Amino acid sequence: MFVDEHQILVPPETSQPAVLHTKKEKYARKLAFSQFVDSVKAVTACLGGLETATQLAVCCHNNYTHLTALHRHIATIHKEEINKKTEEILENGFSEAKWKVLRKPHKKNETSDCVSQLHLVAGHEVLEDLLPPERTELKEMSSQDIDNHKDGQILLFYKYRDIAETDAIKSWQLELCQRLQLTGKIRIASEGINATVGGSLNNTQLYMAYFIKHPLFRNMELQDFKTSKGSSQDFTGLSVGIHEEIVPLGISPNQLNPSDAGQHLTPQQFHKALTDFKLNPANNSDVVFVDCRNFYESKIGEFEGALTPDLRKFSYWPEYVDQNEGLFSDKDVYMYCTGGIRCERGSAYLKNKGVCRNVYQLEGGIHKYIEKYPDGFFRGKLFVFDKRFSIQSNEDVLAKCIYCDVSWDSYELCSSQGCHQLVLSCHSCRTQGHTACCQTCQLRPEHLQKEQCQCTTRRQRIPLH
Repeated sequence: MFVDEHQILVPPETSQPAVLHTKKEKYARKLAFSQFVDSVKAVTACLGGLETATQLAVCCHNNYTHLTALHRHIATIHKEEINKKTEEILENGFSEAKWKVLRKPHKKNETSDCVSQLHLVAGHEVLEDLLPPERTELKEMSSQDIDNHKDGQILLFYKYRDIAETDAIKSWQLELCQRLQLTGKIRIASEGINATVGGSLNNTQLYMAYFIKHPLFRNMELQDFKTSKGSSQDFTGLSVGIHEEIVPLGISPNQLNPSDAGQHLTPQQFHKALTDFKLNPANNSDVVFVDCRNFYESKIGEFEGALTPDLRKFSYWPEYVDQNEGLFSDKDVYMYCTGGIRCERGSAYLKNKGVCRNVYQLEGGIHKYIEKYPDGFFRGKLFVFDKRFSIQSNEDVLAKCIYCDVSWDSYELCSSQGCHQLVLSCHSCRTQGHTACCQTCQLRPEHLQKEQCQCTTRRQRIPLH
């Protein structure tokens, strides 16, 4: 939420009409400020793309990389322009219908910037400001480019932020992705948004630019998005849904908040901690690095020496912590995951147990770490939740074919129609028909339902250390 640093005129009377007019002034001023910020952000974000990812806005011939500095500049230098725009909005911009939407009451525990929350539904002209032209006007990728991942990109990002109007955000995301011909998965909840989408390089850059134009997400920057080579073909389609949690931990956001998370460490800080741990293992018995991803992710890539719990789902993490408190007691704990989102509430849960000396988490996850250190301490492949299954930053192969034990780390889905387990079966074994995750699936591929195979039934739900 942007901060208005200047006072609204105090109404001369305390009667209801005067108070109502003051509310209109406040909303009009916020909207005027918002529109001014958009006017200096949009060109840089849309045209600069990733080449100018550190340049958020240009105003008065100065480059701004942080919203706080930009807002302070606008509030100080462009005060008269904001005042003039506010007057214009009050005179022309508030129809009775729009005012009713803007003054819609919110619950006390929800975000207070309701002009931002309702920016989408305040009027069609505001919605169009947050969307590109119709998709027929945009350049589409050729089938050859799609097949080769040429000029294609996949984005991975999340943002914890109170969202009162989740339906409005869902509608906006659907329309935005459809116009930009993006596919992927987007989870929206009252606590924030979690997304991974793919498409052409140009259209994914446009997506980022339009996303950070939204009033709810103006404090995000382009470097908050993790990027990798890919395309719209790496997803089965577009899924945008409203959920209770943006990553399923099984605990209500009202009971566990990411504001209680462990201290964020940059990839450089995390790398230094790993270096110290590697150089002096005997002096670091009170330090533990822990992977809070699923077992099939750490199986193909990990930080050597880290604790990799044999968990099938992230929702098992609280039980794992409860039953293995001794692992973390009076220790400095360094957590990591793919992009950082699971560590937010995962570290909050561990921290709230009160047994650790300190809890840290890798900011941006392994994804950002291997961008900075492609041949660093993370070895093997980074598992991703799309048809690619993994991203490779080094040549190490940590896993083996489950049938012949040859080094192999390329996943395929189990050939049993209802199973959906991931299988490590090398080319040679697959040509011999070994395409299932276990003997049960191999013999009864048409009858098996999800999570009924040997891979699930024989796995210990919560491993004890």
